[in-house]
Amino acid sequence: MNTSEDTLKQEWRDLLFSVRRSVRYHQHRVAFFDRLNKTIRFVALVSGASVITTALAEAGAGWVKFSAVVVALISALDLVVNTEGGIRRHLELVGRFLNLEKRMVQAGMATRELLLALAAERLEIEAGEPPVLRVLDCVCHNELLRAMGYTDNKDAPDFARIAWYQRLLADFFDVRAHAVKWG
Repeated sequence: MNTSEDTLKQEWRDLLFSVRRSVRYHQHRVAFFDRLNKTIRFVALVSGASVITTALAEAGAGWVKFSAVVVALISALDLVVNTEGGIRRHLELVGRFLNLEKRMVQAGMATRELLLALAAERLEIEAGEPPVLRVLDCVCHNELLRAMGYTDNKDAPDFARIAWYQRLLADFFDVRAHAVKWG
């Protein structure tokens, strides 16, 4: 095999890996927004129910006011974060990346022209993405490597070294994304 064929095969594998990582990333975002949406709805429901219960029981006005404030704040949070919009947006991106992956798997190995066309399609999909959380993207990178059978050890240069606090907050925002170490 010549270097041109080797290069093409490596670029094909890299593109497929990148597409699969993007699928995982957007699946993470869907799950995050879904959990957040359910949590907000639960807190609003419980707080709203406590307002009604307290008001009906003619308990202290302080508790009624507190519960009303919680309902208002949690509802405002949901409005600002737009959890349902986040779910829809990332589900659509999951579908588009899965379709791209399907086309790649069906094609098997590709010509340079097909590779370039699929890479351009990937860029088109990425152009419509919201800003990527880099630490979460690294988490997804590691998950995909594990799913492919690679082990996370000190000698594996492909794994990102992510601090516990970065992993904990990865769904919310990037913490020191520049400090993620490789290998």
